[in-house]
Amino acid sequence: MTDTTARLARILGAVRAEAVQGKHQDLVEHLDAAAPADRGERIRVVVVGETNRGKSTLVNSLIGRPLLSPVSAEVTTSCWLELSYGERDEAVVLLADPAAPGTPRRVPIDVRDVARYVALPEIADPVLGVEVKLRAPLLRDLVLVDTPGVGGLQEGHAQATLAALGQADAVLFVCDATQPILAPEVAFLAEAAVRVPAVVVAATKRDTNADFEVVVAETRSRLAARDELRHAPVFAVSAPLADRATDVEDAGIAARLVELSGMAELVGTLKRQAASGADALRAANAARVAARVCRVLLARAEESAAHALGDADRERELEAEIATLTGLLADREWLMSATDRRLTDLLDETVGGFTTAVAQLRDRFKAEAEHGPANRLDALAPRMIADLTALGVTTLEATEERTTRLAAALLDRLGFGGVAQPSPQPVGRPAGPAVPRFSDDAPARAQAGLTVATDVFEKLTKIAGGAAAVVTFLTGPGVLAACLALAAGAGWWRYHSGAEGERRKQLAAWVTSAAEGERAGFDRELTERIRRVRTYLDEVLPELITARRRELTRLQSELADLERAGAQARQAAAASLTTLVAVLTGLLRDADELAAELLERKPTP
Repeated sequence: MTDTTARLARILGAVRAEAVQGKHQDLVEHLDAAAPADRGERIRVVVVGETNRGKSTLVNSLIGRPLLSPVSAEVTTSCWLELSYGERDEAVVLLADPAAPGTPRRVPIDVRDVARYVALPEIADPVLGVEVKLRAPLLRDLVLVDTPGVGGLQEGHAQATLAALGQADAVLFVCDATQPILAPEVAFLAEAAVRVPAVVVAATKRDTNADFEVVVAETRSRLAARDELRHAPVFAVSAPLADRATDVEDAGIAARLVELSGMAELVGTLKRQAASGADALRAANAARVAARVCRVLLARAEESAAHALGDADRERELEAEIATLTGLLADREWLMSATDRRLTDLLDETVGGFTTAVAQLRDRFKAEAEHGPANRLDALAPRMIADLTALGVTTLEATEERTTRLAAALLDRLGFGGVAQPSPQPVGRPAGPAVPRFSDDAPARAQAGLTVATDVFEKLTKIAGGAAAVVTFLTGPGVLAACLALAAGAGWWRYHSGAEGERRKQLAAWVTSAAEGERAGFDRELTERIRRVRTYLDEVLPELITARRRELTRLQSELADLERAGAQARQAAAASLTTLVAVLTGLLRDADELAAELLERKPTP
């Protein structure tokens, strides 16, 4: 058992013991569910790189399918391509559905038709991504996600890719061995490195440059200059050499080709680093759950201790708070009025800001359609859709944050301050629920006491920016934003060819139509989601108030029992509670420190 594992086990065990002692069975079950056991999930690797770096060629070579994804210099991958293991080859294309944003349609296709949905010149549908299952050895251990190549690391594609890294265990970054890594690539990687547990770099095309070692050395030097990337390994690889090895009958020659390709070392390191990072992430999330449970227990203990040590004034304050909560239950309309005003302001400000930003994108892309370089016209529409997607993700994430902070202020007014606070977003895929989940049965939830409040933020986040469908290569806001943008811009593929002058007019008209469709679609969707937030708060607030009143009534009863037992019993209870507060404070500090250490830790070669 490592020191980290021992520390985590001690923290989880101690927090669990306190939850058992306090008869918080919901928290006990939550801690048990958060234990960092290996859940058998395959490691997810997102493959990223600038255009024409050999990214799709590398992916095809890794899985032993050279023709799966388009690889010529003139053909670019236009959507997400997820590759996972299956006993038989099969594929599903995900298409944006204008009638149900956030719930893309899943249409089975033949694996041989994948290029029809991912190659830019062949697109004829609003494709969000393609999921492919193959019987490839590498995919028994890894899930590979090839990112869109249109726009490379510029503009909206970079932001959309960064947003999707919340689903990843590692990033495989593709540059090439004909030139050192460029400053924009380093900047992107530095941002990615704080979002995923592991980063590995592949410099392709080593077979085309006799001096590739000099280039790779310079790439390593540039990465080492950034603290976030100083441990990122760099491998020079050649996908064509690896592919050629599969066609050679002589085993010795084939082995030599594989060695020269550098692929075996790349794959081995990628597996080790991604697995190590995923283990650290699971442990970090378990430590964060322990910290969250500690906060719930600590708030209850501090409140009980304060009242046990208090006087008649404190008891009158307790009675007054119970009376206030009873009044709020009797006047739900007044309770929701202030929240309604804040939600209306949030909606108006968000839609207004989004409309302004969309208009700016419209003007920029319209000017490019009318007067920009002819060689950029082919990718103009996908690049605008990517920028609209990135804008949508940013706006939805900001809406999630503002909604949860509004709820935090409301819960603070109801006496849940310090207990129910929105959690920071974890790095990488969460290894378990970030906050306790409770039954939808209202009486059972009310009986959960203070702990029920911690469920609010996860629920609000899902309502404000989540997607109804599970799309493994994107987060909730990413799915919703991409579907809205794709639906708004549907039809762009009609302008692949034609006389330049006519294409420019058609693309300019498309830009105006897509921008208006995006504005209207986002307005409708956000209005509906804010309505659902209102409905949810209207349902859950009475439950929370009931839970809080029940908790205070129980505390009042306990204090009355202590009062009847005499001063000595009250002092003993206060001393015991003070000791408990000290213990929980120490456990909370330990859990927070361990989580921070694990999230900062990067695998080393």
